[in-house]
Amino acid sequence: MVDAANQKIIRSKRKAITALFPYAVWQKKDGHCEMFDIFLHAAQHARSQFGFMWYLINPFITVLLSKESDISLKQAVILVSPYLPWLTTTNNKGLTKLLAETALVVPYTEEISQSMVGALLQIIAYATMKVDISIHISMWLWLNKRPSLPPIYYNHDLGGHQIGVQKVRALRDTEILTSYLLVVWSEWNKLVEDTPDEMVTSIREDLSGIGAVHYREDLLHHLDQVLGQLDLGLPHLCQHKPGFSGSDLTLMKEHYGEFKKVLLEVDREANNLLTRKSPRSIIFQLLMPVDISRIPLNIHVCNLTSVPIGCTPHS
Repeated sequence: MVDAANQKIIRSKRKAITALFPYAVWQKKDGHCEMFDIFLHAAQHARSQFGFMWYLINPFITVLLSKESDISLKQAVILVSPYLPWLTTTNNKGLTKLLAETALVVPYTEEISQSMVGALLQIIAYATMKVDISIHISMWLWLNKRPSLPPIYYNHDLGGHQIGVQKVRALRDTEILTSYLLVVWSEWNKLVEDTPDEMVTSIREDLSGIGAVHYREDLLHHLDQVLGQLDLGLPHLCQHKPGFSGSDLTLMKEHYGEFKKVLLEVDREANNLLTRKSPRSIIFQLLMPVDISRIPLNIHVCNLTSVPIGCTPHS
């Protein structure tokens, strides 16, 4: 664990640590991972994405993501992508496109999946600041891998704001929405402001009906796991995430308990509807495509076209 004193040390040495990144990456390419692992550990525990002076090595990161770059170098950038300063103007449009392209050619691993989802959720978080960042549909689809994110990821803001939820809902894709909730709903993630209300609205409006039954089952099963972890108490949670408070625990139990309650209500409503429908109409509804066909027309899936995160999809 990295305590407050370590945080101060990392910040005081941030320029030197940032300058080590190119060397650490090349060492990793040659099979010597120790330096890169140390750098990654420091990035994970910096708490603030602005702790490092990334702007000093922006050109180098862009080169590493180029088509001519070695696969191992591309992998290195993906692993640090959740900690890049996506808010800054020098790191949004071009870099997100390069990251999306790179992830399509890098061999899949659980760690790569975690990093891509972590980066995506960081980018979504900046939607709350009305930043013009474009996200290609292939990045959204990483959510459907549903990786289990380690507690350290939740030291950063994981897109769990009301506007962030609205951006995911705007895709009109039930599977991506479900995957997003499965990632964001975590015993390590405290939801803020009006986010829980937006999520309740989403459950009622986007996850209702007969066709969404298996999505609700996945979410209910996940919520049982999250609430089970919260029931283990504060000492257990603090072992994995120092700084976890009693008020955080109380609030999280309230929010996740409410989500479970609303999901069960929606499920009962769907079951009641099921008993009133004719067999023919039930089969027709279950066979209707509900996901990909619902992606709005201003999202293009081919040729790595980007989706502006600040856009308003066509109704």
